[in-house]
Amino acid sequence: METKTKAKVVVETYDVRKVGVADVARLRWTAFSDDGTKTDWGSSDAGRYTQVAVTDAGLYILSADMDDAAVALALKKKPSRSDPPKAYKGSKQNQGRYLHTDGDEVCVGYEPLPGAGDCPDTCFGEVCFDAQKGPVSMMGTYSPDEGQFHQ
Repeated sequence: METKTKAKVVVETYDVRKVGVADVARLRWTAFSDDGTKTDWGSSDAGRYTQVAVTDAGLYILSADMDDAAVALALKKKPSRSDPPKAYKGSKQNQGRYLHTDGDEVCVGYEPLPGAGDCPDTCFGEVCFDAQKGPVSMMGTYSPDEGQFHQ
């Protein structure tokens, strides 16, 4: 018998605006547990981006606390992700972070590198985005219960 769960993650855009040539939005990630407890789940460091900017050059991953002046400064640098996104594997240099694509879906995450030894707990995290649907899955430490969430 399959267990039904009421747990869910809701991602909302707010404060959508233009900064220079960029379309900028803050994102709110809210996790709801089975008992209805609500938790702010956003974390730009964990793939649950709290503010993003998009230009023809690509995607800029920002944090919600950045005002328009800070966003404008960030836009003078290289984007966090190119358009289209380029896949890369986890390496020592990037602490095991990776990006892979499958059609319209882009997944970002991290995992232990080969030879890292035993992991005492959950040692990976991943969140996947669809070009049309937005976030479609999250698992490991990137999900509220370290399990799997799928849209």
